Amino acid sequence: MVPVNIAVIVLVLSVIAISVYLSQAQDALVSPQTTQLAPTPTPIPSIAITQLKDIPTSSKLHYPNSTKVESKDNVTTWESTDNPVLITDWYKEKIKTMGATSTSFVSTNTNGNVLNKLIGNTGSEEIRVEITKKSSESKVVITLKFNG
Repeated sequence: MVPVNIAVIVLVLSVIAISVYLSQAQDALVSPQTTQLAPTPTPIPSIAITQLKDIPTSSKLHYPNSTKVESKDNVTTWESTDNPVLITDWYKEKIKTMGATSTSFVSTNTNGNVLNKLIGNTGSEEIRVEITKKSSESKVVITLKFNG
């Protein structure tokens, strides 16, 4: 009979353990603990800032080896003694990196007279660059017109 008594004791202890567990679980459901939450921070108004790479400016589009001649409204003119091909390639890359989805690059060289016209349009901004060099002169004139 001893084995039956042990089985009964194990059964009774199991029932007691289950009852205590269920009682605690029920207390937790009936009286949940309240947690104090931190107050929600008040939103602070902010100004949307466009990345610098998205804002073409005359200083950002200033060909490195050139000198400013004139700047009026949205047109800036520089002069350089660099090869017009180098200048043209530099501006083509600038127009591409500004995210232009529409471009037009026209280069002409007649008897040493250079006239290159580059246009880039992002949809909200347009850059027009004209690069000219007369065969009789060493200077290259760069004219930039920006609408944006």
